[in-house]
Amino acid sequence: MSAVPVVSVIIPCYNKARFVGEAIESALSQTYPHVEVIAVDDGSTDETPDVIRSFGDRVVFLQQRNRGTSAARQLALERASGELIGLLDHDDRWLPHKLERQAPLFSDPEVAIVTGPYYVMNEAGERLRESAPPDPDRFGVHEWKRENHIGTNNTMFRRDAALNAGGFDPTIRGCDDWDLWVRIADQYRTVCLDEPLAEYRSFPEQLSRHGELMYANRIRVLRKLRRMHPGCDACERAYQDGVQIARAKLRGYVREVCAAGFAAYERGDWREAWYHYRRAIRAWPGLLRDVGLLRVLASLAKRSMVGMPKINEDKG
Repeated sequence: MSAVPVVSVIIPCYNKARFVGEAIESALSQTYPHVEVIAVDDGSTDETPDVIRSFGDRVVFLQQRNRGTSAARQLALERASGELIGLLDHDDRWLPHKLERQAPLFSDPEVAIVTGPYYVMNEAGERLRESAPPDPDRFGVHEWKRENHIGTNNTMFRRDAALNAGGFDPTIRGCDDWDLWVRIADQYRTVCLDEPLAEYRSFPEQLSRHGELMYANRIRVLRKLRRMHPGCDACERAYQDGVQIARAKLRGYVREVCAAGFAAYERGDWREAWYHYRRAIRAWPGLLRDVGLLRVLASLAKRSMVGMPKINEDKG
């Protein structure tokens, strides 16, 4: 690897015109000297492409029809010129010295992933808290198969290691980073820098949009990784543990959605309440055996017949 390798920053973009400029600017403002920024528009229907174009030739602009984040990342990975890759989502930000701090750790040829903690910020970009640093004891391939325990926006990796491992799987829409981390970790080491160098933007609507999808994708990745080492007892144990972890996360999501539904019910937003309860039941049909919930739904049905206030139904 070069003494000062080029780092290609991959930014998949979809309908985030409001924030994508911040993400790109944070990549272009790095103190590290050799940076290539690649923004891939995944079929946006808003002004996202215009925002990307406004950066001119400072950004490599790629476009594709809407195929999802994993396909966008793979497209950029194949086109990238850098030896190292950094992933940045369209609504997140990097601290200016992120690449300068992480890139030197790749001087060890056995290291292919560098990660660390990150800041969580709200929609307005205000920091709320710092994530817990990843546990190095969980970087072993079988432990990593159970669940993903690192964030994407503060992780870098070797391009050749990723390509040799097969790259991002475009058939997986979510958890595609976890799938790749495990395949890379099967051949290389991962190191952690205990310093938050990125900012992850958290939205209230993420709860309702991603719970069911994330569960389905976790199970899909677990089944794929289960076949990684045929006949391996440790892989089978990791798979079984992973399924239980995924179900526990789904239960947590369902509890939160039900709480949102009940809060809407109490304030008289019947349509909002139905929206949350339908999502919860679709994710966990066994809820219909809960007598208390059935009473709430019966009351909600009766009140809804009287009249519902008009509120926004445009839920993702």
